[in-house]
Amino acid sequence: MKHYKNYSSISKKMIVTISISITIVLAIITISLSQYLANQRHLSVENELTQQMEVNANKIKLFIHEKIRVLDTVFRSPALLNWITSHKKIDSKSQSK
Repeated sequence: MKHYKNYSSISKKMIVTISISITIVLAIITISLSQYLANQRHLSVENELTQQMEVNANKIKLFIHEKIRVLDTVFRSPALLNWITSHKKIDSKSQSK
């Protein structure tokens, strides 16, 4: 009987050792996998933000370009240029008096 108990003790020690080893390996795998997935998600979000910023930057550039075009058109208008010219002539005449 003593021989059987000793065998049982060795068996229990092996089971405990194997169980602890498997637990440690699974914990390492879980930590590594979670870090990998977190890194992948970070890269994905960063890429999405970069693309969205580029789209928004292009929209802003187009908006500013359009506003500049409108202002350029307004200030090159012959009617406005004639009004400015005549206003300058009137101002210079009134100041010289």
